[in-house]
Amino acid sequence: MTLTIYTGGTFDLPHSGHVNFLRECAKLGEVTVSLNTDEFIADYKGKPPIMTYAERLGVLAEFRCVKCDTQHRRSRQQTCDSGSSTRHHCYWLRLG
Repeated sequence: MTLTIYTGGTFDLPHSGHVNFLRECAKLGEVTVSLNTDEFIADYKGKPPIMTYAERLGVLAEFRCVKCDTQHRRSRQQTCDSGSSTRHHCYWLRLG
């Protein structure tokens, strides 16, 4: 049985730390990434991301170790969403 590893993030201006993090997640199982929406980032960080959601999604799609993605739209007060991990039948939740 393949494990599903659920993680999330902004991935704005991807760098080697993102690559290494996703590679380590992939060693544990199939990686599902919950990509923060532009609206969430603006609310959470107080400024919009440099790259748009579509641009960041396009970059993530090029990672061979990322199997699928979901949108993270929760408000700042709702950032811990255990329901997302159960909806994706995850066994591991990994945060960077």
